[in-house]
Amino acid sequence: MLDGKVIESCLQSRDAFEKVRDHVQIEELSLQGQTWWPLIKEWYESDRNARSVDRQILLSKGSRELPEAHLDTLVGWLNDLPPVDSPVNVVKDLLELKRYQAGNALSQAIQGRKNDKIDDLLSEYRELREATELGRSEIIWTMDDGDMDALLNRENLIKVAPQRLNDKLLGGSTVGDQILIFGRPEAGKTLFTVNMVAGFLKYGHRVLYVGNEEGTYKTRKRIINNLANADNDVYAADPEGTLAQAKARGLDELFICHMQPGSPAEIEDVVKDVKPKIVVVDQIRNLTLTGRGNEKLTDRLGNLATEMRSMANRRQFLSVAITQAGDKTERHGQEPPPWLTMSDVADNRTSLAAQYDVMLGVGCTEELRRTNTRAISICKNKLSDAEDAHEGFVVQVDVRRSKVR
Repeated sequence: MLDGKVIESCLQSRDAFEKVRDHVQIEELSLQGQTWWPLIKEWYESDRNARSVDRQILLSKGSRELPEAHLDTLVGWLNDLPPVDSPVNVVKDLLELKRYQAGNALSQAIQGRKNDKIDDLLSEYRELREATELGRSEIIWTMDDGDMDALLNRENLIKVAPQRLNDKLLGGSTVGDQILIFGRPEAGKTLFTVNMVAGFLKYGHRVLYVGNEEGTYKTRKRIINNLANADNDVYAADPEGTLAQAKARGLDELFICHMQPGSPAEIEDVVKDVKPKIVVVDQIRNLTLTGRGNEKLTDRLGNLATEMRSMANRRQFLSVAITQAGDKTERHGQEPPPWLTMSDVADNRTSLAAQYDVMLGVGCTEELRRTNTRAISICKNKLSDAEDAHEGFVVQVDVRRSKVR
């Protein structure tokens, strides 16, 4: 295989490493490559923010851990690797070669009727095809009634907090669905989402929370306070006890990161690593799309929602996103309305809305703020055919504990 070029590409680029990591068998590497590959994997897995490997630190680590008798040869091999102009294209060439080889092996197994090998080879070929042909549509057959019943059985649905919302959804949501939460600045969008995330964690689900606006440590703290039913004063007085309570209610299944600004492709790289049941993006309007920098906001939001929908189905998770509501009332000196509508989402009534199963508006007026309440509009609800499926409701909020009731 393209041994030295692949190692150099992964040293230079996390993107290259993420594309190839699941398809490199260590026995295929040279002895030098077999030595350095585990250290490169350890580098990226221990620091999710690392975009490349610091070669000097890696060499220093190698000098302490590698066999002394071969150290000079191994260090010389790494230092002599030529630079690579396009790391991602190098690993793409490797993956295309491996896909070709996997296709031949699959063909031979089918011709030889080696049924014990066909399933594994077919799975390998599909994974390699996905890695090298991301622009092609993926076909997922929906033919297994057992899978259908397991997915849609009410007892297996993903419950969505608060309970009043879950009732409106007839018991919850499922993987592949998309929920949008929107509202004006400081209306309580993040508070409502934090409460929802805490609910997912309490039910034992793994959650990936991707933030690209306010600091994600602040969000993590709010989720801890919700899980432990504590405010900042309680946390400050007993941080270890508060964390222990939060961990007992699922905190360890929370994976939270900050992307600036982030893209669907970068989120999918993390999804492949974390394997969450729910992915939350705060906020979707800040994400970027490669090659589409001149799009209008409404078009970009629609395209981002489409990509997240596709990913949710492909990777089997429930997608939750936050975005801003429009300010058309404030431009005329009026107080924002308590009940929001679909057209309040960046004036987007079609392309964005079409990609969401549930759209929730968080409304807040001075009166609602004074009474610690919020108006929750259900602008879209494809998960229920009940008569009151689109009727909004008022919730009580505990801002100090980030709770919604």
